[in-house]
Amino acid sequence: MGTKLFILKNYHHHVVSLIHHWRMHSYELPLRSFHKVLNIIQNIYEWKRHTIITKSRPFIVRMNTSALCNLRCPPCINKESFKVKPGQSRESFLMSQNTFDKILSETGKHAQRMTFHITGEAMMNPMLFDMVKKAHERNIFTYFSTNYNLMTPELLSRMFDSGLSKVKIAFDGFSQEIYEKYKVGGDVEKLKQMIALTMKERRRRRSKYPIVEVQIITFHHVKSEIEQIKQFCQEQGVDRIMCIPDGCNFDGSHEMAIIGKSYRQCFWPWLQTAIDSNGNVFPCGQGFEGLIPLGNVNNESFDSIWNGRLYRETRLFLSGKSPKRDDLQLQCYDCPDGFGKLGLQVLQKGAPILSQSQEKLETVTPPVNVVH
Repeated sequence: MGTKLFILKNYHHHVVSLIHHWRMHSYELPLRSFHKVLNIIQNIYEWKRHTIITKSRPFIVRMNTSALCNLRCPPCINKESFKVKPGQSRESFLMSQNTFDKILSETGKHAQRMTFHITGEAMMNPMLFDMVKKAHERNIFTYFSTNYNLMTPELLSRMFDSGLSKVKIAFDGFSQEIYEKYKVGGDVEKLKQMIALTMKERRRRRSKYPIVEVQIITFHHVKSEIEQIKQFCQEQGVDRIMCIPDGCNFDGSHEMAIIGKSYRQCFWPWLQTAIDSNGNVFPCGQGFEGLIPLGNVNNESFDSIWNGRLYRETRLFLSGKSPKRDDLQLQCYDCPDGFGKLGLQVLQKGAPILSQSQEKLETVTPPVNVVH
C-alpha cells in the first residue's frame, strides 16, 4: 500500500474530535487488551455523563519528557520560556527515569497510548528510548513528534530496538532556505538523510514499526515546495503525510475566524492526562507555563491526583455544574484551546467560514509506486 496523504482542512476543532482521533489512530487497535478496551468504553461513558469522580483511568498519557528544544521556531514557547538560564541545570528541564518509572507503574495498567512530547524536543532527553522500551514492554502504543535533527545512525538503532510504535517528523521546507525560515537552526539535508536511513533500516528489519508520519505545516512560504516534500517521502516509503494549516498564522497568510465552543465539548479531563518534565499533572497539554498543576506524581500517587480536589473541580466546571471560583486558578478557566469563549478556525484569506459539522478530513492515497 502506498504512502497515505491526509489533508486537514480546518484546524479549530480537530483537537477535540473523537472522530478525528478514531480515524487517525485506529491502527493502534492491535495493541489494546480486553481490559484496556473496557477502560476506554468506561472513559467515554463517564465523559458523556460528565461523571466527577471516575472509576476509569486515562487511556492516553502525554508526557513532556523534555522541556528543551534544539531549534528556535519563532512562535514556539520553547524559544525563550524554556531556555536554560544561569543557575539552572539542563537536567531540571528533562524528565528523570525515576519520574517516568513512577508514571508508568501507576498508569500503565490502563494506558493504551503514551506520548513522549508536548512542548519540547523529546530527543533531547538521553533516556528517551529507555523510557519507550519500558512502555512498549507494557503493551502500550508509544509515540513522539520530533524535528528529527538530533537523529544519528547510533540513535536510530536504539529507536528500533526500543519498539517505538510511531514517530511524527516535522518537514517544513525542502530547501535549506525555506526550511530554516521556520525551523531556525535546523538542517534540512540531515533531515532528509535520516528519513531515508530510517526507512531503509525498517525495510532491512522487515518491520512495520515505527509507523513514520511526516507533518507539513502549509505555511505560505512552504507551499512552493510541498510537492517536492511529498515526492521525496513517497519515494522513501514514508507511511503517512499530514498537511496541516498554520495554526499560529506565522506568515500572516490566514484569517482567524472566531467560532464559539462549549466547555462541555472538552473531553480531556476524562480521557487523558498531561505530565510535565518535573512530574506536574495538568488536565491537558495546552501549555504549562504559569499554570497551577493538579498535583505532582513525585509527591503523591496518580490515583489520588486523578480524583483529587482539583481534578474534581475541573470536571465540575467543564460540566457546567460549578462557576469560576476566585480561590482557584484552574487551567480551564482561561482555556488556551478556546473553550467557553472562542475557537480559532484557520482560513485562507477570503475563504468562507465552515461550521463544525462541515469540517472534514480528506484521505488520499496518491497514485504512485512507493518503495517499501
